[in-house]
Amino acid sequence: MLRRLVLGLCCIATALPAPLPAADASAIRADEPAFVHLWGYFRPTLDANEKQFRGLTGTVHAFGAGSLYPQIWLRDSATLIPLTRYLYPETHLRSWIEEHFAHQQPGGAMYDWIAAGPLEHFVAWAPQAVLVSAVGASPLTADKNTIEADQESSAVGGGRRGAGRKKQKAPGGGGKNAAPPRGGGG
Repeated sequence: MLRRLVLGLCCIATALPAPLPAADASAIRADEPAFVHLWGYFRPTLDANEKQFRGLTGTVHAFGAGSLYPQIWLRDSATLIPLTRYLYPETHLRSWIEEHFAHQQPGGAMYDWIAAGPLEHFVAWAPQAVLVSAVGASPLTADKNTIEADQESSAVGGGRRGAGRKKQKAPGGGGKNAAPPRGGGG
């Protein structure tokens, strides 16, 4: 399975144009040249989809599913931790999961997504969305738009992988070539 995934990524990588240079450099050593080529796309893609808003737990730093989507999706965010832990500071690993847990429903269910903005911005395409917080300058809206039960397991997995983690050096690379934490310093 892993071999097929790597081969698929290699095929994609050979068809892609050269990546844009990242503002911060990260180093990685890998036996597969196509993977090394893809590495240059990760940081610019994440940077383009970075989201930040004020939540109940403080400032939330996370990544959206694209520039048109203001939501912080629980499952998507948990899936990104194995990569973001090498490129971003601890706030990007923890703040979004803490905010999701702050809005956990009484029965234990988790919302699929949370977003800054009033309910009216979302109900046209998410009719079951609810206003989860009206505290502060920015209201927060959330929704559980699937009947799948994987939000809770994503929350547990994301919390386990992100809790107490500091930005790590890239495997086989890092050192002086690792990207400094965002927001200053190195």
